Amino acid sequence: MMAFVLIIFNNRAHAQLPDGSYGENFTMQDYLGTTYSLYDYTEAGKPVIMDVSAIWCPPCWSYHTGGSLETYFNTYGPPGDNSSMVFWIEGDGGTLAQLQGGSGSQGDWTAGTTFPMFLTIAPNNAQVVSDYSIGYFPTIYLVCPNRSVTEVGQISSAALHTAALGCPAASVNALDAAVWSTRVPAGLCDTSTTPIFFLQNYGSNVLTSCNVVVKLDGSIVSTTPWTGSLAKYEIDDVVLPTVTGIGDGTHLLTFEITSPNGGTDENAANNIKDVSFAAALPTVSTPLQEGFVNAAFPPTNWILNNPDNGDTWARSTVVGGFGNTTNSAYIDFYSIESGSIDDMNMPPVDLSSATAAFMSFNIAHKRYSASYSDDLKIQVSTNCGTSWTTVWNKSGAALATVSGYTTNVYVPAAGDWRAETADLSAYAGQSKVFVRIRATSAYGNDLYLDDINLYTSAASVEEQSALFNVFNVYPNPATDNATISFSLPKSENISISVCDLLGQNVISLGEQAYSAGSHIENISTENLKSGIYYLNMVANGEKITKKIVIIK
Repeated sequence: MMAFVLIIFNNRAHAQLPDGSYGENFTMQDYLGTTYSLYDYTEAGKPVIMDVSAIWCPPCWSYHTGGSLETYFNTYGPPGDNSSMVFWIEGDGGTLAQLQGGSGSQGDWTAGTTFPMFLTIAPNNAQVVSDYSIGYFPTIYLVCPNRSVTEVGQISSAALHTAALGCPAASVNALDAAVWSTRVPAGLCDTSTTPIFFLQNYGSNVLTSCNVVVKLDGSIVSTTPWTGSLAKYEIDDVVLPTVTGIGDGTHLLTFEITSPNGGTDENAANNIKDVSFAAALPTVSTPLQEGFVNAAFPPTNWILNNPDNGDTWARSTVVGGFGNTTNSAYIDFYSIESGSIDDMNMPPVDLSSATAAFMSFNIAHKRYSASYSDDLKIQVSTNCGTSWTTVWNKSGAALATVSGYTTNVYVPAAGDWRAETADLSAYAGQSKVFVRIRATSAYGNDLYLDDINLYTSAASVEEQSALFNVFNVYPNPATDNATISFSLPKSENISISVCDLLGQNVISLGEQAYSAGSHIENISTENLKSGIYYLNMVANGEKITKKIVIIK
């Protein structure tokens, strides 16, 4: 429990119920004996602020005595303009004596408090704690009139009012069916998907029937009749048929509600929802390179897997690898609840003609404290994601690219980045290899990722021994100069070049004749920016490559 207290003192917020969840009703008796029901207020068009706290919790006490809820209640609750409501709930089994300042309590919570306060002991129970997934205190939710739930945290009365004003408009129509939520589960090799669809009655009339039309890329694939009985704001899941015949790439699935109660919907604006998804992904050739420069995110045929529907991988427009661009991908470990997993799946690659394969990438990460060890993995699958093997993994201090800690949201400087490489050579020869980047939050601090390059080699250095006895580059990483040392068993004409992650030559020494024996070539890298490059040596049509890292 103490960890959550410390976290909240630092003004950091986890996600509990994912924002947009459906709020269940509860009826409870406050400590004075008056009974209240959540839906009495939401159905009247009033947003409700729920503060779920514990009598022992210092940050709960600090927020309570700060007066934000009291000010909000007196301004917008029944004592004010009566446009909203506040419920305060003791969520950890505290007693009435403790609520009023008894042993184990922070103080008298009832002193000067005018909004309803509820205990989760008899005559009430703790069902509300379960229904609203309370895992730490305080948890402060906004429940909108349409019963959608958003965690707002410990904010001022003015900010609470602003959040409440952002609720969807209350129901004003008699006949109004609405899309509540949708999800399109699609596997990496799937050519079909069975959509998940929730219908909401947004009208005052009981909703008894409607049709749900599903379109794939603009063409109708199914029309499903629904019958039931939904009062205002109630929801129901509609079982939809499987969508088949999905081709390679990204697609658009459109859901549309028609003919509510056999009539015309009075509010067509909430009848349609589009969902973009990717399935049956086309295999791509190597090198597969991504610097997140294009505005579209995720990139084409990349897939984000975000099981909790919370914060996930996103594109930064502030900083890129080694400061060379202002773009990268990042994961907001600072805000994502501990234990949450977020995947970024790359398009499948064809390694059938490779004898060696590697994935290089740049990362930047600074820890929040020694108590939080965020984790990053590179994982590979050859069976369409049924199982995964970890080929690279770092966490905690090993993942950090900068020493020390920061309790502020981390944004890397140019010198904070580090080059990494994952060896995928075990999968050389496979025709469809899936790679995913898995981030597991420990509620630490943000991690940035850039300059991904999945590349292959037709033959490894060892297999090229007939061409080169020895081939080295030093120092590596380099700054302004690098030295190439190599030994030849016989005379050869060799061309030497350096290319960037996009495959463009940035240095070329041209083709030269070398005798058998040892040789040294010096190359100037002073005009190269920080980042990853590849040194290529070609002789008799065969190429050998070494990665070189430049740090300025």
